[in-house]
Amino acid sequence: LVKKVRADRGFIILKNGEDQFSPPLFSFNLSPQDMEKFRSSFSRLNGELTSLSEPIYSTSGKNGLFFESEEGISSLLLIPLKMGGEVKGLLYLDREQNGSPANSFRRDELNLAVAFAEIMALKVAEIENRKLGEENLRLKEQLKDKSAFSNIITQNSDMMEILWKLHQVKDTNLSILLEGETGTGKDQVSKAIHYNSNRKNKNFVV
Repeated sequence: LVKKVRADRGFIILKNGEDQFSPPLFSFNLSPQDMEKFRSSFSRLNGELTSLSEPIYSTSGKNGLFFESEEGISSLLLIPLKMGGEVKGLLYLDREQNGSPANSFRRDELNLAVAFAEIMALKVAEIENRKLGEENLRLKEQLKDKSAFSNIITQNSDMMEILWKLHQVKDTNLSILLEGETGTGKDQVSKAIHYNSNRKNKNFVV
């Protein structure tokens, strides 16, 4: 995108939490000192940036959006990466004056950047959904490990008989009633039934 719109600098940053942004996912032609200035400005503007609804386009070079003085910038563009009205991140591009005060982004370049931001927002949402799915699967596997029959350790003959009976019925459609005083392990046994049954990939409702 930087090459297509002939930007001098740019970065992509994603939201991390309610009103916070992670370190840049990608940056182009920005020194660590520049990024530190951006991070400092982001802290100051966090509330405004997380509710940004439309792209910000400036050709003044003096809007003070990020730096105290932006006289070296002839044009800058800040586009929210949005999904369902929620800002997921930001795309930033700018162009230095290079001796020409009229060195601004053209309309077709702006349109390309906005279209790119829409595609990027979809990709971000896809990554988030995949991470949620992986986390859900990881938690299920953890719960399965913790609730497996092998994790119920007992030498009590009555309990051994109960576990044998549970093994016989775990894949049936029978309703199973567990009775016992508080602390006798009814919750653990019910989880063990579920996560060892052919319904283990479905939700366990306590």
